[in-house]
Amino acid sequence: AYAIESGATSVTVPPVPGHTTELPAGFSMVAAHQAPTWDKPGAYLPPCSGGRGNSYYVTVKAVHKQGEETHDLGSAVVELGNY
Repeated sequence: AYAIESGATSVTVPPVPGHTTELPAGFSMVAAHQAPTWDKPGAYLPPCSGGRGNSYYVTVKAVHKQGEETHDLGSAVVELGNY
């Protein structure tokens, strides 16, 4: 998660090492990656050489959090690349 300042038109996400839970300032982990039994746990599962034809992507969600309530505003899939 990352809180965006009102009026911001872009955000730069710095590189994050795989298998880490230590994220850059301002970021927080909402959920660990979805394959903790397949690899080391962490916020990010890096690409691997598990064969050809793999796609790597992230899902970015915009939410509005007010108190304990979270409202989804939208989402987009961003392709990182193919191997």
